[in-house]
Amino acid sequence: MRKIVFLFELIAITTILLTFSMFTMPSYAEGVEEPEVFITYSLGLSSEPLYEDPTIPTEELYETCYAKYIVPIVVAADEEFQNISYWTPPLNYLNWKEAALNIVERADNYLFQKYGVNFRVVGWTTWQSNDNVTYYVDRIHELADQLNWNPELKGKTILAGFTGQTMVDENERRVAGCAFNPEFNTTKTILMTSEGYPWDDNIFHHEISHLFGTHDHYHDACVMSYKKTFVSLWYEDGWVFLVMDDVYIAFQTHEYCYSCEWQVFHGPYSIEPYKNLMYGKRGVGYGTRWNGVFAI
Repeated sequence: MRKIVFLFELIAITTILLTFSMFTMPSYAEGVEEPEVFITYSLGLSSEPLYEDPTIPTEELYETCYAKYIVPIVVAADEEFQNISYWTPPLNYLNWKEAALNIVERADNYLFQKYGVNFRVVGWTTWQSNDNVTYYVDRIHELADQLNWNPELKGKTILAGFTGQTMVDENERRVAGCAFNPEFNTTKTILMTSEGYPWDDNIFHHEISHLFGTHDHYHDACVMSYKKTFVSLWYEDGWVFLVMDDVYIAFQTHEYCYSCEWQVFHGPYSIEPYKNLMYGKRGVGYGTRWNGVFAI
C-alpha cells in the first residue's frame, strides 16, 4: 500500500514540474558580454558532404535527397539574438545556431510532407543591429545593406535575419517579422524576432511565403491569416498544451488557403525556380556532393 501511495506522489510531483517547465518562455542568457568584434562567416556553399556537417539533423539529409524544391537560406543573427537562450522541448536550451536551425526545420516540416519543399541552411553570418532603430522597415534595410545582399549577386539564396531587438510599425505596434515585397524589391530577405516556442516556425513560414508572392489577409485556415481566434491544442509532439484567446491563425497553422497556395506554386514570384535538379534521378544518396543543385 505504501508503495502505491509513494508512486502516486512521485507521479504528481513529476507532473507539476513538467507543467511548470512547459510554460517557461525563452530568456536571455545572463552574464554574456557582447563581443567587440563580429566575424562574418563565409556565405559560400560548403563543398563537404552533408553527413560531415554536425549542425544538419538526420531529417535534413532525407529532405535534401527527396525534396521537389530546395530553398537555400543563409541565417544571419544580430548580437542580441546571439546571446539568446532559446527553450524548446524536451526541456533544453539552444544556442543561436541551434535555435535558428530548429526554427527553420520546424517551419518546413509540413511543407515537405505536403509539397516536397525543403528550407536548406547553407550558411551562417552575423550582423550588428542599431539599438536606436525600432521601425521594422529601417531594420530590414539595415540587415540587407550591412551584408550587401544584392539580389543580382546572391541569386536565389534567401537571407533570413534573426534579431533579439523589438521591432514596431508606424503605429508603435510590435512587429514579429517582415519581408521584402517581391513586387517592388527583389532582395530576397526576411527578418524576424524571437516570439518563442512554439510560434517561431509559423512566423518564419509566414515571412518566407511573402517572398513567393503571398499577402496578409483575414480569411480562415491559412498561415498568412491575421484573423484572431481562441486556441486549445496540443502542439506538435504533445509537449506544450495551449489554451489562449485572440491568437493569430498564422501562428496556429502551416496550411495555405487556395489563393496563397496558387501564388506560392504558380504565381509570378513562385517557388518554381527552386526545383531540385536531382529530384527523381537515380543514384541520389546520403553524403552526395550537391554540385549544380543550388543555382546561387
